[in-house]
Amino acid sequence: MGRRLSDLDGSIEVIVGCVFSGKSDEGSKRIDREMYSKRRNVLIFTPDRGRRDVVICHNGEKVNTKDQLVSRSGKKHPAIEIPWNRPETAFIYITPKITTTAFEEAQFFSSALIDVCHELAYKHRKRVIVMGLDKDFRNRGFGPVPGIMVDAERVSKELATCIKCGNPNANNSWLPPRFWNDLRDGNQLPGDAFEPTCRICYHKLVEKYGLPPE
Repeated sequence: MGRRLSDLDGSIEVIVGCVFSGKSDEGSKRIDREMYSKRRNVLIFTPDRGRRDVVICHNGEKVNTKDQLVSRSGKKHPAIEIPWNRPETAFIYITPKITTTAFEEAQFFSSALIDVCHELAYKHRKRVIVMGLDKDFRNRGFGPVPGIMVDAERVSKELATCIKCGNPNANNSWLPPRFWNDLRDGNQLPGDAFEPTCRICYHKLVEKYGLPPE
């Protein structure tokens, strides 16, 4: 069977949001539609550093993320781990039969991912799905994600529920001060260390505690 064409071929779409906003869930839904509804071929890539080793799903199950994309709803898709600083390694796996490529935890890749996504969409005519944090816990652009957003045809902003006040429009990731020493010492932080917060609560916390150390 030949490669099925789609009006999304040759385009980039980005799914962003703060922690616990459902980025991977939304990405998994789109990947499912590609694989099962449209019978198209998808490759998913993850960086070899920075990403969480275990995802705690909504049902409490702890799932290892090695060689797979895992959403908090429990969806799993096979993934290929590639060097964070050489995202162009993805081209090794690209064949004419591949219709769609996806990058999970895109914020941990180097800035070279911006050009990789463009080349996949423009030269290879792939549908490119990028999932990641657009802002870090200091409220600054995170890795290559903002640059990819500028070049993308579609950007989806997922929102979480603020852990402080319950506002459903949480768009910031707060790192509580109890983790700042670990951050300063270079220790790995647990995946649930970061808290989703709305704009108002985030800036109230910054006014009270300041920003985490560089």
